[in-house]
Parts: sequence; C-alpha cells; structure tokens
Amino acid sequence: MEGYDITAITASQLNREREGPTAGKQSFAVSLINMTFRPLSFARVRFGPNADWSDWFPIPETAQNCFTNATKCFEDGAATNILVVESTDPPFQLQLASPLDDSGHSMTGTWSISPNPKHKGQVIVCTA
Repeated sequence: MEGYDITAITASQLNREREGPTAGKQSFAVSLINMTFRPLSFARVRFGPNADWSDWFPIPETAQNCFTNATKCFEDGAATNILVVESTDPPFQLQLASPLDDSGHSMTGTWSISPNPKHKGQVIVCTA
C-alpha cells in the first residue's frame, strides 16, 4: 500500500497505520491476517499478566484472507478490522478463537497488543 512502510515483521504481527482520529480521540485498530484454514470468530482480552480474561465476545468472522505471505497480503489490504480501542489504552493480550469443531475443540492464538498514539493500528497474523 502506498504510503506505508513495513520495516519490522515477526511471525505473529505487523505494525500498520490505519484510519485516523474519531470523535476527538485517536482510535487504534487491531486487524487480522488469517493464513489458516480455520475461521476466527471470537476474542477475549486481558489487561496485565495476572488479570483475569474477559468473557469471549464475537468479532467479525475472518476466514483465511491470505494465501501468499503476510507482507503481500498487508500491502494488498487483506487485513480485516476486528477490534478498535483508543490509542492511549494500556497494552493488553488478545486471544482469538475459532468456532468449535465437531469434536468440541477450538483453535486459539494469543497476541500482545500495544496501543500507541504514534500508530493508528496493529495487524496480527495467524499462521497456525
């Protein structure tokens, strides 16, 4: 995407600038690139390593939206917005889950989210 600079890519997340401030406060969008065959439909959060997890809540169901590599998918705008917080919110952990399969199991993954007024969002990449 023109105007974006990807300088640091890890196996689990990318930083990305998103759309700007709303209602006098700067929003921070968390977006998902799903490279797995399992859709992700639910999330929960926890603020601090010793805090309790929130209840599960629905997110926009995100099926596999990347079939090449995270950088190309990012550049092509394939990420799906799943959560918006304020850029001044404290760091938190985000856990995503797929719907239960026929055996009653779900795929989950956990990411560290660090809202920051210098960025407009963070893109997480689910690879397994």
